[in-house]
Amino acid sequence: MGSGRCRALGARDLEAISRLTRSSVFIDVGAWIGPTVLVGARTAETVVAYEPDPAAVAELRANVARNGLTNVEVREIALFDREGDLTFGPGMLNELGLSVSSLMYGSATTTIKACDARLEAASPAFEGTALVKIDVEGAEYRLIKRLAPCLRRRHPTLLLSLHSVRWRHRAFVPAPAPRWVNSAARWLANAGERAPLLWRLRHYRHWYLDTHYTWQPLPPGRAGGCSATSESRSFSSAMSPTPGRGKRDAGNHRADRN
Repeated sequence: MGSGRCRALGARDLEAISRLTRSSVFIDVGAWIGPTVLVGARTAETVVAYEPDPAAVAELRANVARNGLTNVEVREIALFDREGDLTFGPGMLNELGLSVSSLMYGSATTTIKACDARLEAASPAFEGTALVKIDVEGAEYRLIKRLAPCLRRRHPTLLLSLHSVRWRHRAFVPAPAPRWVNSAARWLANAGERAPLLWRLRHYRHWYLDTHYTWQPLPPGRAGGCSATSESRSFSSAMSPTPGRGKRDAGNHRADRN
């Protein structure tokens, strides 16, 4: 798969994607070089892969071609909260194509095209969507705001990675304040950022925590608290409209609608 810039996929990610039916559509937002695309294309009728990183998308296209896949549509564009040209960079690293490129943090090294997610969700590409995967390195908070009406209307299973990198190294209170003061401030800032996102996804009523080994069901009302706890690492939130479909999903945090 490309030049070896590949990270390991969790078993739950692969399970979620591999259980797509032949009549389904898989929307992969932040497809990178294609590990989830390749898995999804083996079972889904259609895969639509969004990837704005020019280095990653070149490898994504090569991997699709190398595997002889004809049901994958690669869109070299960022699904975001607006249309136009936006600055883009390698995120926490110093090179594009390494899976952490971001619109939201790090130095800007290039310009990419973005499209309004709400307008895109009204396009035929989203018809019959069974699973939406979003891993966009901090842009998910703005993206979900635009996608929420589509998610409520179509009820796809959602595999969502949440990131808190914006708050990771920020000192809210200058020295010599105790470290716990800044830790608490970062936790509150992170919780405040995630609370509106969780509210927009409130129609997903069954949530599960990924323990890296299995899915652990969460009691009602616990999703918000759980999702705001890991201030310095990313996790995935998988949500589905029914408990049965929810068990097909992957990540660290999951919810079903009913």
